[in-house]
Amino acid sequence: MYLEPASAAVLAAIVLGERTPAFAWIGILLVILGGVIVALWADDPVIELHPLG
Repeated sequence: MYLEPASAAVLAAIVLGERTPAFAWIGILLVILGGVIVALWADDPVIELHPLG
């Protein structure tokens, strides 16, 4: 749930050939990092991080 917006922004930048500003990449990395941290520390198996999704 945290990775979809970040991956969509990365995919759009690649497909559209747009040059993404550095602060946008920092924001994308923070979203991904936050999602991974939440998933790793989650006690609920629904939001745990699994290797295959």
